[in-house]
Amino acid sequence: MSGLTPLDGLPVFGLRIQRSNLREVLIDSVDSVEWDKGVQNVTIEHGKILVTTMDELVEDCDILIAADGAN
Repeated sequence: MSGLTPLDGLPVFGLRIQRSNLREVLIDSVDSVEWDKGVQNVTIEHGKILVTTMDELVEDCDILIAADGAN
């Protein structure tokens, strides 16, 4: 992984967590979770994450966790 750097101020560039544990933490910790959304594009504007979904909706979020669905 040489040559990779963390994103703006984040301490790491990758993290692995068991899916069942992640789901439990997310459900218990945040206001809303969007499951099973295909993502077309992600941009950051004025400190907000903008996500364009496969159905052309654009939504903003504070945290984005992407998973490929493997395992």
